Amino acid sequence: MTAAIALTITEAQAEDILTRDEIAKLPFMTALAYAEAIDAYCLRDWHYASTDLAAAAITQADLQDKSRSGVEQTREASRLKADKSACEPAKAFVDRVTATILEMQPKMDATLIALKKERAQRDAAQARVARVAQCGHVVAVVKIFLAARWSLANGGYEEELPRCIADLAAMPEAGALLAEAKTLLPQMTERNRVQLGKDRAVPEQSEADPKAIIADWCAKQTEKTALCGEGAK
Repeated sequence: MTAAIALTITEAQAEDILTRDEIAKLPFMTALAYAEAIDAYCLRDWHYASTDLAAAAITQADLQDKSRSGVEQTREASRLKADKSACEPAKAFVDRVTATILEMQPKMDATLIALKKERAQRDAAQARVARVAQCGHVVAVVKIFLAARWSLANGGYEEELPRCIADLAAMPEAGALLAEAKTLLPQMTERNRVQLGKDRAVPEQSEADPKAIIADWCAKQTEKTALCGEGAK
């Protein structure tokens, strides 16, 4: 999602937050391109592109998720090279835009902060969904191994299941999965304790590849499962 996409709440709640339409119409990148063209083609001994205008253009680029080079604006302003009669109108345009910086820069800054917060919240939500899915996979595998009385000692699940329980405890939406994981943990711990106490009558059992075991289990299923991805072939 780009910065110009709707600000869901903030755009209607605060006067100092710009709407998506206002963001799209910001003129500072264009004004900076013209100011640089004026410096290059109209007033060679004058620095018309001010630092304030450059800062405003950078903020606009961040808000619009665009390159700060302003390729389109630079191409448009380059016409001053061939048409010197456009220098005065260009200067007037830059002056008008520069005069709005004092009012608009704080609004752009506030909007950028709001957008970054929104992005962070979205990224955090996506990370939570991904983690729940990961833990769902761990729980499914542990259930399969316990039901088949296979060893879980060497598959990393001794460490991962407790980590899932700790992570899921902070996710109210994953309450059912958390409860299931908590139920499986003591069963897994006991299974591993018993396994470690046994003589290895079949040594290769504890050395079995967990992925191969799961693949073998999936091959015997008649219905599609989330763990296997597809039904038995």
